[in-house]
Amino acid sequence: MEADKTAIRKFLETLLGSEPSGFLVVWTRPDKVTRAFDLARPAALDQCVEYCAARAETRDVYTGAWLLAEKPPKGSRGKEQDVKTVSAVWADVDVAGTTHSEQKLPPSAEDARRLVSEMGLPPSIVVHSGHGLQVYWLLREPLVIESEMERAVAKSRSVRFQLRLQQLASAHGWTTDSTSDLCRVLRVPGTFNRKIPKDIRSVTAEYFDYRYNIDDIEELLVGIAVTVWLDDSGNLRIDKDAPPDIKETARRHKEALVAVLRAQAVVNNARIRLVRLPLGNQALAKPPGPLPEEVSRAIETLRLDSLPLVINDAGLVSLPYRTWLLKEVFGLQGLQENPPQPKHARFRDRFLSQRPSL
Repeated sequence: MEADKTAIRKFLETLLGSEPSGFLVVWTRPDKVTRAFDLARPAALDQCVEYCAARAETRDVYTGAWLLAEKPPKGSRGKEQDVKTVSAVWADVDVAGTTHSEQKLPPSAEDARRLVSEMGLPPSIVVHSGHGLQVYWLLREPLVIESEMERAVAKSRSVRFQLRLQQLASAHGWTTDSTSDLCRVLRVPGTFNRKIPKDIRSVTAEYFDYRYNIDDIEELLVGIAVTVWLDDSGNLRIDKDAPPDIKETARRHKEALVAVLRAQAVVNNARIRLVRLPLGNQALAKPPGPLPEEVSRAIETLRLDSLPLVINDAGLVSLPYRTWLLKEVFGLQGLQENPPQPKHARFRDRFLSQRPSL
């Protein structure tokens, strides 16, 4: 049996985008061998395709929708703290059969597809893994992780995405495995599932033209959150019903979380709100008057200092950034602006609550 190099290449190019930067990990089993390809190097993708095809002759081949900042140590396929970019969210939906001892799985591939459709966003890639579906929702632009706080938020998003799938499956009496780790590897289309030696199956894929912003994913997860907060003594607290993955993430990033929670409290008290303007751009809405230094520092901590400021002096009726600039920076008065009509305005008071969610 020969691997399909064209299918392998199409999958990798679709999964990683046009200009991937970082180390792509390919892992095989049962030998548990890892090889990393530096995609910044010329012909690295060609080499990766050839390697996957060669290994598929005798092995199961896996990779992920993420890249590492550095080549992993020998014997390791990388860890979450080493992930540099993430290009999708994903799910692994097993189907009942001889390869899975768990009996509460979707009975068929059609049932698995129906479960995926209930997620609320059509998938970008559906991989037929041989004994189930492995599904990707691709981001328009890969998510670049530049801080430990951003890593914690990305991890939380992945956990909550899996929780939503598990809740939907539970309504049918089914279960699904959590695949929320940021360095999760899944099967490569164009290779084979050799789990049953006498029943080797091809791994294939379907592709769709759906791409998503992070906001699209977050909107899907509204109401699926774990609450963290600071108690009266300033200690970090977390919902006792939080999944173990989230609890561990909170502990690992405790210092950053505390800094963010304190910054949110400062911004809340100053009546600053994150809003979306009628044309879709985000901005910070603030009360009239100068911005205190403490509030400016809190905005920087929350990484919102690149957003324009608009004046919030009548509900959430905002002034365009140019008008704010002329009034507050250049001191020009008496400007007349037509406020946006409510039917066209779309404002969101998203994250500024006293008990923010991971």
